[in-house]
Amino acid sequence: MSNPGTPTGFDGVDPCASVLPSASPATCLSGVARRPITLVGQEGLEKRGIHYSRSHLWRLEAEGRFPRRVKLGNGRVAWLLDEIDDYLLGLAAARDAAPSAPNSVAKKSHEGDRRTAPVELGQLSRRDSSQSPERATRRPML
Repeated sequence: MSNPGTPTGFDGVDPCASVLPSASPATCLSGVARRPITLVGQEGLEKRGIHYSRSHLWRLEAEGRFPRRVKLGNGRVAWLLDEIDDYLLGLAAARDAAPSAPNSVAKKSHEGDRRTAPVELGQLSRRDSSQSPERATRRPML
């Protein structure tokens, strides 16, 4: 028997009762059982360990690498919790599928790479060497 307000099929039987006996009208639309929709905002993402900036989230979404947001209104967006959980499970699956790295980390050579090369105090950059000698000696390259 169906509850009042519950959609019924042509035969008068509640279509949700056969799929999910305890389903309410809110969780069953058009005879398809559904889980309740839960939305999370930026704070909800951070609680799940996703500490991305708004612009980084936007870039990932544009590249198809993060679930798309749901616009709730002017300046208010959220994400479906199920999609965020699926995203995190996908990251874990990719991690597990990747070949394992050796236990020891190989040291990289810094020769010829000015960005990561160790700098001695007093070493001057090209810009500093064209300035006066007293100013150039006070500003070591970092």
